[in-house]
Amino acid sequence: MASARNFRRAFQQANVVTPLMGGLSIVWGALWKLTRPEYPPRSLAPELKPLPERIRKGLGDDEYYCEEVGATFPADEPPRKLPDLSKHESLLARVLKEKPSLYKYLRDKATSNGVTIAKCIKTGIDNPSAAGGGEVGVVAGDEESYETFKELFDIIIDRWHRGYPSHAKHTNDLDHHRIARTRIDPTGNPVSPGRSIYSGAYHAFVRYVISCSATAVRSIRGFKLPPSISFQERREVERMSSRALADLPADLHGHYHPLVGSRSQNAIEEDAASAVTHGLGEFTYPQAGPVLSSGIGRHWPDARGVFRTETGNLSVRVNNTDHLEFISRRMGDDVKSCFAKLAETLRSFETSLASQNREFMHNERLGYLSTCPSNLGTGLRVSVEMRIPNMIGRPDFEQIIRKLGLKVRADRCTDAFQHTRFIENLDVLGRSEVEIVDTVVEGCAKLVELGEGAGERPRHHERAAQMTATWGSWKMI
Repeated sequence: MASARNFRRAFQQANVVTPLMGGLSIVWGALWKLTRPEYPPRSLAPELKPLPERIRKGLGDDEYYCEEVGATFPADEPPRKLPDLSKHESLLARVLKEKPSLYKYLRDKATSNGVTIAKCIKTGIDNPSAAGGGEVGVVAGDEESYETFKELFDIIIDRWHRGYPSHAKHTNDLDHHRIARTRIDPTGNPVSPGRSIYSGAYHAFVRYVISCSATAVRSIRGFKLPPSISFQERREVERMSSRALADLPADLHGHYHPLVGSRSQNAIEEDAASAVTHGLGEFTYPQAGPVLSSGIGRHWPDARGVFRTETGNLSVRVNNTDHLEFISRRMGDDVKSCFAKLAETLRSFETSLASQNREFMHNERLGYLSTCPSNLGTGLRVSVEMRIPNMIGRPDFEQIIRKLGLKVRADRCTDAFQHTRFIENLDVLGRSEVEIVDTVVEGCAKLVELGEGAGERPRHHERAAQMTATWGSWKMI
């Protein structure tokens, strides 16, 4: 024992311990880096490397630049002159062609976050076609963009929203009790508001309406918007959002699931198989040119995820095209209860956000702010999946629904018989949420009435097939 003590004393006196521990620390750090992907991640996530180059370039660290598709407009430093816009189709291009001096006037301005006009219009300059989400052609990089570049944004907003002058004020109203009690499809059987969309008991609900949904986008004040948001900011948005979602009341209890490959702080321990099981739905990496050029796909898939309640009737997408996208769904035609659940979620989330000293971006003129000027005001989309083949076949169908304040979602048609359309509100700005819901309900009820007069009688096998398709698609969201 004495010899052991003497050896230990000599070892300490020789000052061997500190260098040895330091060496072990270096070795351990090297092994850690070799056995675990670099974090924070840099460049491109490994699971994205097999994708085509034109897509990969929009999912890494840098601004989108791809000569292959002509996406070469610099977002960081506005050039002295714009390229030729003679073949461009977006609303932005039409405005700039009418007012060529507008770009020169805004070229040297920037927000306090460093967002330039070039950053905002890159998506519309890179992509001549209006397809793939390029109809507007401009995005906001942060909350200040709408004021710093108001000379451009005010024109875009006025034209896109069918007349919204610079002195207008927006009103919000989430009180679902004020919504009319009109049934869209009085021929069908109402569905219990609490019934899960995954229950499988989806037949014989209604005759003309398969499902309905209410979606609202929100942005958190104090962070840049997705086109310009930094890596660290995006992770902070996710952290705050996941905490607020965890605070939702018992009837909205659910789980937040980061996207596969995300390595943000609260997702490090997430099992990839679990994330797959709980579904990405349509929340996957961007592929369309306008979205890639906007910068929304940078650092994909870090700090993105989906929250979903146990019933599947409510989900929230975090850090997609906006900071937050709240989605409430129902089988059947009960739009009122669908919106009521959305409104409850928004109020509860905002209360939790306030406890973290944060709030949604909102102002008196534009209402709730979003990445795209098309989603300002309420940020609300109320959609009804309708099966009205005789109405759809009419040459004046588009004119009829526009007169009702509605439009068809061009990106959705779910049945093999091509008889189903998603009908939604035309306006989001300048009208309250309650007014929008009433417009959709009354308008869709009118379409059912007109369909009845035209002899609409959905055949059972087509209706069953449609509901099966709807239920299957929702399982993946």
